[in-house]
Amino acid sequence: MMNFLSLLAVKSADAYGARPAVLGIIGDSVSNGCFEVLDHSDGGIEAVYDTENNYASILRRMLMTLYPHGQLNIVNAAINGDSAPGGLRRVYRDLIPYKPDLTVICYGLNDVNGGPENLGNYREAMTGLIRAVKAAGSEVIVMTPQPMNYYVHKRILSETQREIAEKFAELQNGGVLDLYIDCARETAAAEGAVLCDCYERWMSLRRGGVDTTALLSNLLNHPSREMHLLFAYELARTMFETET
Repeated sequence: MMNFLSLLAVKSADAYGARPAVLGIIGDSVSNGCFEVLDHSDGGIEAVYDTENNYASILRRMLMTLYPHGQLNIVNAAINGDSAPGGLRRVYRDLIPYKPDLTVICYGLNDVNGGPENLGNYREAMTGLIRAVKAAGSEVIVMTPQPMNYYVHKRILSETQREIAEKFAELQNGGVLDLYIDCARETAAAEGAVLCDCYERWMSLRRGGVDTTALLSNLLNHPSREMHLLFAYELARTMFETET
């Protein structure tokens, strides 16, 4: 069990004598709670946010069910469209000052747009993020995201989004995202961070015949509200099963 859970347990047992636990999150639109993407008449697009139904909020409800007298503060420093280098540039401003006891790092869905040649930048930034939050006294979980769309879904009607879907499908089917996922796994192992491999959970669904593209709220790269449950569950399971 991670030390983070011990803090929740102590707070739940002694509300007045113990401090709250702090969970930090840094990542991209998935962690920020971005779901559907709407088309504008001028050709632009707009993201729909629903932070009450993202994995961070679901996880908080799970943990508060388990530790009903505890107190958990979540600092969600995820930003739509962000990449690992972007997170590294922001972490000292947006997250570390809040002194998280546990930090979840999840990147890759935007980094992958740089192709295989951007992999070195991704690895360097992920390494820097892990080291930065560990140096600040935080435990670290590196969480892998879900796969992107494997095909252009028939419900995507606008030309703008169809072009995005075609590009993402090429990156997914061509194995480029897999390179980034492998890099995240390797970096977590090299830096002594805990891995929560949600990508593998999604791939196991795919191997079982599940259409994972249909489980994306924007049919591109944002999991549905229901599938955020998987991320929350896997994070909770990882916390309880990790020995420190």
